[in-house]
Amino acid sequence: MVMPEEQWERYSEGETADKNTAVEGLSPDHPLPFSDVSSLLLTQIKEPLYVALKIGDAKKDFVIEIPPPEKSQLKTAQQAHKTTTNKRHKILLKAIEKTGDAWLTAYMCVVYREKDADLNWLDPNHYFSYEFSADRTFLSAACSRSTPEITGILLQTDGIRINHRDRDPLWAAIQNKNQEHSFAILKMLCSYRDTIIGDSVIRYAQTKTIRDMLKQAQKDRLQQKQELQEKQQKALPSSATDAEVREEEDGTVWTKLDAGSICKITQDGTGFRLRKIFNFESATISESHEHLDADGNLKTATAPAVTPFRQLGNKAEIEKAQQKLRAMNAGNNAQPKK
Repeated sequence: MVMPEEQWERYSEGETADKNTAVEGLSPDHPLPFSDVSSLLLTQIKEPLYVALKIGDAKKDFVIEIPPPEKSQLKTAQQAHKTTTNKRHKILLKAIEKTGDAWLTAYMCVVYREKDADLNWLDPNHYFSYEFSADRTFLSAACSRSTPEITGILLQTDGIRINHRDRDPLWAAIQNKNQEHSFAILKMLCSYRDTIIGDSVIRYAQTKTIRDMLKQAQKDRLQQKQELQEKQQKALPSSATDAEVREEEDGTVWTKLDAGSICKITQDGTGFRLRKIFNFESATISESHEHLDADGNLKTATAPAVTPFRQLGNKAEIEKAQQKLRAMNAGNNAQPKK
């Protein structure tokens, strides 16, 4: 792969990007996938480039128009390769919230991808301190002060965080002064399962239309969580009977494995699941973290970490597991070894 630093030599020598790639993006009916956009192509377009962004867990197409660069933009892009990471962050932030520069935003993000997500080029989750110590990331800045197009470009960036503590993009989006932009960006963010839709965001949204959309998204998220829990229940061992499985109101599932051990499964509704096995014969707890896909199927899992009961400071969870197992054993007094 040609690194962007070499691009400027190729550009000055008159080398062109793939003609078929360029033709594919000349019409909104035939957009070029953003994943196929190169930094070299961006420097050479003479007409608007129509690009398809993949938005949300469903990867729906969002077609945007990237205008051809002006000389000043090309100069800024070239300078970005010769400066520090901190100054590159400022270049990107200015493009996002000051000038609304979709071309330069796309260029900086594409180079980041071409550099194999090198944090020395830029950190997509870098934050800037504003007045009153309110921090902003690139994504939250785009949500509150920019356009759906620029927000969509940032959402293509590997590793970017949708939930970022006090720098929450969803909260930023309800503060966007352009109500059409606010609605479009919020709808975009809500299409990701990891987005946390809090009641306060709904309460302070600008219009009833936006509030209704957020309420429906929150309702859909709850339904998805319930469906995921049902799929997890179906994934339990077929040998488990009703007497061997208990589900609590918060979705925690307890499953009896045998007379001396019980499994506790909790999940947060965003695709992460924690599995703990309490073994009262060996007096140990085994813990592993699992990542599920959108259908509730296991994608990855950490190796189980086994800890003796005696090394745990809080015995409350052990005691609760013991009570659950006792009930399932109908009087079998399994006890932690001391």
